[in-house]
Amino acid sequence: MYRNSKLLLWGIAVLLLLASPMAFAATQNAVVYGTVYDVNGNPLSGVDVTLENPAIGFTRNATTGSDGSYTFPEVPPAENY
Repeated sequence: MYRNSKLLLWGIAVLLLLASPMAFAATQNAVVYGTVYDVNGNPLSGVDVTLENPAIGFTRNATTGSDGSYTFPEVPPAENY
């Protein structure tokens, strides 16, 4: 009886270890990063940037930071952005 319980616990532990990478990979959303530069290659701060996909009704706005960079977190997967 003790041996069967021990085997059952080992089996459950192995299944949990095998299933854990799938739990972390469950998200489908992406992060879009970028930087806005002027014609001379200098980063531009305070620029309004819009990411949109009318097909799915998605629109996000961001403003570039002091280094010209912007980030759009949690962007759903789709085509034609």
